[in-house]
Amino acid sequence: LLFAAARPDVITFETIRFLDYAQMRELFDLDLLDGDFVLTMQQAQGKPHGQGCEMPDDYRRHVYQFVIAELERVSPRTPYAFCREKRDLWEHFADDFARHGQHPDDYVCNCGPYSAPCTVGPEATPRQLRPSAFAP
Repeated sequence: LLFAAARPDVITFETIRFLDYAQMRELFDLDLLDGDFVLTMQQAQGKPHGQGCEMPDDYRRHVYQFVIAELERVSPRTPYAFCREKRDLWEHFADDFARHGQHPDDYVCNCGPYSAPCTVGPEATPRQLRPSAFAP
């Protein structure tokens, strides 16, 4: 539906962060969420985790693979990137991101200072700034 109404310059995505299962249960109607996701969060309660995310890396890889496959199917020219994710997950999907000129050290995110239209992807022009333009 998004691509029927808009042509985004870039799409960034992440899994729910900074919530554990108890907080998620308080803030969301769990019936509206994917059952496997809810079960994964429930089973991860109390287990060690990083970056404020209780969701295990293997499940995040599963979610991201689905999202990337859908983006490639629906709009293969639209660049995408993670919004705040661990380096090893960036490395896992490095080939996918590279097809769109995205790299963990040089990417455009919808929340950053380089999120102006046409700063990444096939429509980018040399006059427009990229994060690498400010590298020493």
